[in-house]
Amino acid sequence: MLLVQVAMIAVVIGYFHYPPIFNLFTNIADYKDQTGIWFILATGFVAGGLIPEIAKPLVGRIPNINKEWLSLTIYTSTVYMLITLLVYFMFKFQVVLFGDDGTPLMVAKKVIFDQLIFSPLISIPLGVGLFKWRQEKFQLSAWKQVILPENYKRNVFPALIMCWAYWGPITMGMYFLPEKVQFVASAFCQAAWSLLFVFMVQTPAVTNPPPE
Repeated sequence: MLLVQVAMIAVVIGYFHYPPIFNLFTNIADYKDQTGIWFILATGFVAGGLIPEIAKPLVGRIPNINKEWLSLTIYTSTVYMLITLLVYFMFKFQVVLFGDDGTPLMVAKKVIFDQLIFSPLISIPLGVGLFKWRQEKFQLSAWKQVILPENYKRNVFPALIMCWAYWGPITMGMYFLPEKVQFVASAFCQAAWSLLFVFMVQTPAVTNPPPE
């Protein structure tokens, strides 16, 4: 986690002072703009669902390749695809609210909005809820596990704490970047966020992380 956070600081510094990093992120951002929504969806699908499955054998958690594994992988990837799309539009919405001038005040506003509004009210509850929903065989009653206050504290709050610990420092650096390349930076961090849970969560019952 600390390694990724330090890497984000290096990326921010490099973007403004090291032309190869500037060119790399600018080119990827240009490709994103050219391909449109398909790049966003593909990024979420790969970073959220496929990378953790590839990483599991590295920590001795070799999955059984069967229909259940395939179903879970596709579902997890789809959940991350949805959350990634929401994050992309959240970046756009923040520009409307706060601008894109890269000042410390703007960064502070975006971090507060991201970590204290978007994450606790939208992204983390939605991600946890979608996994609970599948576990409960898509019964609507499963959403009570994230909506009711007592269940939010038990099911959502632990994931929110991890989100703050991981994404809080990252967003403090990421929002200094122009909105055009913020999604590119966050996509690399999203992949690491998925890997983080693979290495940290050891209980067999937890197979996939809640998305940011």
